[in-house]
Amino acid sequence: MLDTIHILQLMNSLSKRRPLFHSEADLQFELSKELWMFDKNLEIYLERPIKYNSQDYHIDIFLVKENYKIAIELKYKTSKLHYKDFNLKHQQAHNCNTYHFAKDIKRLENLKQINEINCGYAIFLTNSSNYWENSNNNTNYTKLADFSSLQTIKSTCKENSFSLTKDYKLNWNFYSRIPSCNKNCVFKFLLIKV
Repeated sequence: MLDTIHILQLMNSLSKRRPLFHSEADLQFELSKELWMFDKNLEIYLERPIKYNSQDYHIDIFLVKENYKIAIELKYKTSKLHYKDFNLKHQQAHNCNTYHFAKDIKRLENLKQINEINCGYAIFLTNSSNYWENSNNNTNYTKLADFSSLQTIKSTCKENSFSLTKDYKLNWNFYSRIPSCNKNCVFKFLLIKV
């Protein structure tokens, strides 16, 4: 079945075909196509609902093969970039986006704990270097670059703080570089396995 090495290979393959995306839904669709090309025997579902504590979780990409279930949660956060027919906007609220990515990981942990999935992956793709470059200020601005790992998440988004079951190391992977571009040309991604 899929492991971290396969997901990294799929992201590398996808980057050659699609170095950037119009939206998170565009990424979701294209990654699901990549998964299908990797293994045509995978059952692939987009936005599949799963109940947890009387709440519906909608999983971005849900995979099934021979009763083995994998959930993939995606985040695609951009800085302003104009390239060909792509007009990416500057998506602010880095602290809330960091919180929501950690919340995706918590959701995967919850689903694994109740045996709804065998494993899960959280992917965060961005061209905003603010996410991977350390901050040098003393503000309440929390971003992924401020962590070498994620475990206890304090919210600055008016939502509840929570802890993850383990300390997840954050290693940024190169995704793509947009040619003939002056700013926000590099895309990187985090891949967390639950």
